Amino acid sequence: MLKDEFNQDDRKPDVKTYHIHIYYDVGRPSDKDAKNLAREIARRFPAYVGEVHEHDQPGGPHAQSNVAVYIDAQGFGEIVSWLQFNVRGLSALVHPKSGDVIKDHIDFGLWLGPRREGLLNDSYFAKKCAERAQKTPPPRI
Repeated sequence: MLKDEFNQDDRKPDVKTYHIHIYYDVGRPSDKDAKNLAREIARRFPAYVGEVHEHDQPGGPHAQSNVAVYIDAQGFGEIVSWLQFNVRGLSALVHPKSGDVIKDHIDFGLWLGPRREGLLNDSYFAKKCAERAQKTPPPRI
């Protein structure tokens, strides 16, 4: 576990939004299924869904194509409790937007459906950890 100013005590960051990433394989049935599921979330919960973005290629922290649904924190419980019973065999990651990309995806993320290894980009997180280590001063003794 990383030790930094973000992780010094038990306080919860003021999270206003969450992301839901529904993973799929481009051109396979999961492609259509994931995009339809994202549209259904937006249709069922319009007051809580801010944006929906389709990413047909890996990028950033995600090593797999995914559709991202941005939701308000107020809708988290209602949406996630619905989604856990309606993920339809897809793999989905739900994570906060707390300001710490590493912790948001690795420590604070919730997985729904079958979790498949390799959905997150290990080299992306290794690079971010190295960048953080360079910025963090050594502890005073």
